[in-house]
Amino acid sequence: MFLPSYELSRRVARLYPNDYILETEHRAFQLREYVRDGFCTVTLRKDLHCQFSTDWYAEEGGVIEPRNGFFDVEWRGCRMRVLRITRIAGDCEAVRHWIISRDEDEVKAFFADVCSRFSQVRDEVVMFSRGIWQKNPKLTRAIKATHLDDLVLPAELRSTLVEDVLGFFDAKETYARYGIAWKRGVLLLGPPGNGKTHMLKALVNEAKRPCLYVRSLKAVQSNPDELIGKIFAYARTLSPCILVFEDLDSMVTPENLSVFLNEMDGFAPNEGVLVLATTNYPEKLDPALIERPSRFDRKFTFGLPAHPERERFFAKRNEMFDPEMKMDEANFAEFAEATDGFSFAYLKELCVSATMKWMQARKAGSMDAVLRDQIALLRSQMKSA
Repeated sequence: MFLPSYELSRRVARLYPNDYILETEHRAFQLREYVRDGFCTVTLRKDLHCQFSTDWYAEEGGVIEPRNGFFDVEWRGCRMRVLRITRIAGDCEAVRHWIISRDEDEVKAFFADVCSRFSQVRDEVVMFSRGIWQKNPKLTRAIKATHLDDLVLPAELRSTLVEDVLGFFDAKETYARYGIAWKRGVLLLGPPGNGKTHMLKALVNEAKRPCLYVRSLKAVQSNPDELIGKIFAYARTLSPCILVFEDLDSMVTPENLSVFLNEMDGFAPNEGVLVLATTNYPEKLDPALIERPSRFDRKFTFGLPAHPERERFFAKRNEMFDPEMKMDEANFAEFAEATDGFSFAYLKELCVSATMKWMQARKAGSMDAVLRDQIALLRSQMKSA
């Protein structure tokens, strides 16, 4: 059982009666990122117990990090100590730090610099997960690798959405001239596998604005109202920015609906905040959220690709193939006709499975026949599902 914060502070003060101690649980004091970016060095105290946390990620393997412990810090020629304590409340994680040094000004300057650098969010992604914000370099790299030119969508849908989203950030003076609040809500909806997430990433990449990505609101157990409020409050401090809610229907529940509505369209101004959300199941969203203006002003439907989009998909995919693997361009229309009812995800799976099948024989000019077989196979799987 964790000691109350006050009792912990008393014990730290008894250990260092002649030092200045600054205690913080502020979300911007991200010491790990500060160290990672090379702004200071930390050394784990060997004479005191440290609790390590072990996680496993498919991409990175095992990751072992100190969860609770004492560190010696070197920063700009100064030396100080930092105690880190992590508390878990439900699914939420709260991290408290104690910064300890004889020099009060030194401690305050260190704290301010760590917080200031974390708060400087440019065209990068900060993810909200388990109740805390953290910059996410991996997601940032994935977004920077996603481009509008990679998308195969109806021309009108693409151009209207791009103009609406990207034009928002250049229209501050226009909004002010006509007395319109400079905020926007855009919802991408439609069945899964038809490009909503890809489009979302491409728009964030193209906008070159700070992006706040809310991974889940299910971490909110003790005080959901306060946590949702903090999400929007942070977005306001980074304005102009993009606030992303993916799979919105899984986040906004009857229990937190009222507070979510008030944050989107309440007394607090969301000037410069573009809320960009997706949903596979718009029927699950409350009408007050999806139908009333000033919340999600624009809604864009991503349906199954029509014949022209399917044909362009095969043409674009063909550009990626080696010469001996390429399809005959004359057959693109045939393949598009045969894949009626396929989502973009199914089309991608079709090409991946056909590539793997072709690699077994590696016979030049045989990809068209392989594709026909794989289309029939996937079609039978769709019918039996």
